[in-house]
Amino acid sequence: MTDDSLVKEITERVIAETQKQILADVQDAIARFDIKSAINEQVRQHLSSSVQNMTFPQASIPATAINFKDFKFSGDVLEGGIVSKFGSTGIEDLATKIQMTVMDHALVCEQGLHTPSIAIKGNAVIDNDLTVKGNLIIDGVIPTESTVFQKLVEHSTEKTSKKIKEDLDATWFLKYSGLVEEKIQEKGLDLDRITQGGKEVISGNQLGYHIVDSNLKRVGQLTDLQTLGDTYLSETVWVAGKRLGINTMEPSATFVVWDEEVEMIVCKKSKDHGYIGTPRRQNLILGSNNHDNIVLDVEGRTTIKHLRIGGNPISSEPSQPKMQSVKGHVVFNSEPAIGQPVGWVCLGESRWAEFGKIA
Repeated sequence: MTDDSLVKEITERVIAETQKQILADVQDAIARFDIKSAINEQVRQHLSSSVQNMTFPQASIPATAINFKDFKFSGDVLEGGIVSKFGSTGIEDLATKIQMTVMDHALVCEQGLHTPSIAIKGNAVIDNDLTVKGNLIIDGVIPTESTVFQKLVEHSTEKTSKKIKEDLDATWFLKYSGLVEEKIQEKGLDLDRITQGGKEVISGNQLGYHIVDSNLKRVGQLTDLQTLGDTYLSETVWVAGKRLGINTMEPSATFVVWDEEVEMIVCKKSKDHGYIGTPRRQNLILGSNNHDNIVLDVEGRTTIKHLRIGGNPISSEPSQPKMQSVKGHVVFNSEPAIGQPVGWVCLGESRWAEFGKIA
């Protein structure tokens, strides 16, 4: 290889390595440089300068594009114009036309002034009638020379009083009698004593003794009650003629008691014979201490579980008793047979003897 060829080869290698190193350095510098932030900053600065110096055309910015969150508007910049539907903490405008005019020397209310109370510091001039619906309270004495005082004196003269009495005709009385009636209906009538023909109808809590016909719905405790005709008490007791019914308005005998489907009567059977029982096909029980002592059935049979004649008990058993009992206790054989006794009689304690052999 010649010297020129060697120099050329070395030169090409140096150039290639230099270019390679320069490219790597450039790429590294670009990687470390925030080009996006730099561009955004340049754009922001440019737009800020443009907005500050730009003149926007009229009606070019819509209201929805503006942020009013921290916006404050002072009333000092308002001048002229009409504020419709004005409202504030102490004022509300609901008028559809001018109702109040404020001038230097007066305040004009076009339709009237409504206020729960008013205090006038100074003179008051009324060009028309003054109507007072409540009491007229005047702080101080009415001057005797005033027209009001003279009119009051004029209306209090004897002539005026006579005229007022003449005006109290039937129409006036009819009007106020209606008011009295309304008050009585509203608040009642409190009378401690009412008389009729010189006799007391009501005296305190007592009803006059001469009142014999009324439609009383409720009274207190009665000490003496006498009635004529039918009497119906508490939807339970019915008295009609000479018959008394309990839970029935159609008693079939002198005294009748109905308890659901069961009817019991007390009446006269025949001359000198009374009757207590049931007229229907129903058993009748006579008992004590909630025991069925005597049962009378619909066939006329009488069942007595424990019978005593004098001091001797009488009962029945299927065989000779072995219990202790009183002397004279008779026990009938409830299963009689040929050769068996009719019953047994107690001889004292647990001793029993047969009687009445069945042949």
